[in-house]
Amino acid sequence: MNGSSRVLIAFFLAIVGIASVGASKEPRCRHPAAVYGSFQPIAPGCIVKVRGDRDQYAVAARLARKYHFKPYVLRVLHGFVIRNVNEDIVEQLRCDHDVESVEYDQPTSISKA
Repeated sequence: MNGSSRVLIAFFLAIVGIASVGASKEPRCRHPAAVYGSFQPIAPGCIVKVRGDRDQYAVAARLARKYHFKPYVLRVLHGFVIRNVNEDIVEQLRCDHDVESVEYDQPTSISKA
């Protein structure tokens, strides 16, 4: 096997590895809710937007019992905030029929000018 063949094989394996890592976090449902941002361990929270015709308090309470988190309901968003969440819970939330979208918190910083 020559050097260019080894490079091609390594490239192929890298692409297959990247694809499989990304695919493992995709929801296992037909029509998942939209997701915005990406999981950041330094800011492991998210905003869950509830579908417009649903009672956000009832949805938040039901999902909190099911997935064991404490929701912070915000009327302005028609949804709720979860402070500590992991990718597995977000995957499951996206498959719930009452969830319109999930947006991950993103770390920010303020610097002096």
